[in-house]
Amino acid sequence: MKNNIIIEETLEKEGVYVSTTVGTSMYPMLRNRRDTIIISPCDTKLKKYDIPQNQIIGVMTGFYRGNKRINMDGLAYKTYVRVWYFLFPIRRLLMRAKTFFKRTR
Repeated sequence: MKNNIIIEETLEKEGVYVSTTVGTSMYPMLRNRRDTIIISPCDTKLKKYDIPQNQIIGVMTGFYRGNKRINMDGLAYKTYVRVWYFLFPIRRLLMRAKTFFKRTR
């Protein structure tokens, strides 16, 4: 919660928030403590593949993998997101199977 306040204040003051990622909720696209994200204020209606509106304090408008900026408007990124989204049911089944086998050991 404290981080959200810092992000909101920075967005209001600077118009952009840049930070290293923490956590694995966006893995494999964003790697824990290795990639840098760029957050801008959310001033447009969200589209499919975005997260719920009531939790939005900003929108990721770019990120760096090492020193390379990833073009989020490019065909490669958009294809990656759609394929990853499309494969979600299969990934979910694989994760459940993995959990099952770990428990049965």
